[in-house]
Amino acid sequence: IIKIGGKFNDHFHPDLIESTEVIFGSVKDLKTDLDYLQHDVVQYNKGTEHELIALEDTRLHVIFKP
Repeated sequence: IIKIGGKFNDHFHPDLIESTEVIFGSVKDLKTDLDYLQHDVVQYNKGTEHELIALEDTRLHVIFKP
């Protein structure tokens, strides 16, 4: 759970794919300026920079894959 304004600073995973589902709430990826709402899923491929900020109290389900 991320409280409103909570943030995952700019980062990337050189050896992992990250899939993030918004269970409830919403987040913005500050690198792409895209918003993700409840039930949206975003996938970041290996080496893709991303920086998420919670636009409201939000629960994410994050999976890392090789």
